[in-house]
Amino acid sequence: MLRLPLWAFRVNTLWQWQDRRRASQAQRMAAIDWVYVTGFSLHNAFYFGDPGLIFTQKRVALEPAEPAPILGCARGLEEAKAYIDPHLLTIMDRRVDVTGLELATTIGEVVLWGIPYFDDGWSLYDGILGLEIPAVAVDEIGPLRAWMKGRR
Repeated sequence: MLRLPLWAFRVNTLWQWQDRRRASQAQRMAAIDWVYVTGFSLHNAFYFGDPGLIFTQKRVALEPAEPAPILGCARGLEEAKAYIDPHLLTIMDRRVDVTGLELATTIGEVVLWGIPYFDDGWSLYDGILGLEIPAVAVDEIGPLRAWMKGRR
């Protein structure tokens, strides 16, 4: 098992539309308190699935566990912040058309989590939702595997 990084952002959002119908549809949506962004890079996350977006959409509540090394952090904090609004817009757009939306997001807290992943040689499976990512989609998989092998 290895732990890959996932940025967690506690957010407050304000949105408004000029279109009252869309605004009333949006008000029925539950607020998103946490936005997650993977701290590792993926080739073609749209095709394989973006774990950060999926964790955000499913409203996963992460809890502290025993300390463990986090491997492969390739997406720093500043780069990760750029994913917050697109993640929110993607989730909202599945429920209501976001055309004309004015979105304002503020970050209240930032946490870096180590998500457990299991490697079967072909794919990585997260230990929380069981999401599968082909190992070749993770940019740093070679050095990560070499590091893990050296620890055995």
